[in-house]
Amino acid sequence: MSKHGGLVMALLFFALLFWSQTSPVVDPTQCDIAPTSSELISQLEQATKTLIETKVAVDPAPSPSDKPKVTKREIVIFSADWCEPCQRWRRCEQSKFEQAGYTFAYGNPDDVPRVPHFIVVDGGKTVEISGYMTLERLAAELAK
Repeated sequence: MSKHGGLVMALLFFALLFWSQTSPVVDPTQCDIAPTSSELISQLEQATKTLIETKVAVDPAPSPSDKPKVTKREIVIFSADWCEPCQRWRRCEQSKFEQAGYTFAYGNPDDVPRVPHFIVVDGGKTVEISGYMTLERLAAELAK
């Protein structure tokens, strides 16, 4: 083996050694591969329960004209196909809001200054949220 061949082999050996010791890169925008903890899951379940629970008084002998009020829960979403946080929200969060009983409508992203942008109607309260929205963030905004 020539002098240069031995040097190249040594460099390749050290490069392979370095490469094998580095940890793989995790893309934080992929919710399905992000690490989860049982504490985070229990917090999410608690937030969902507080959003889903409705307080309806039940009369022991209701008349046919007494109908329980249905809580209106809607979200107008302003998003774009080129917006990575918008796409991540659809992949990671939208199903959680569907399970919480929200219905969705989509608005023109040109009508808002920043995407994603949400207008949420929950019961008699309406809030607007710009940026990435989770159930926890929505619960905090509704509590204000």
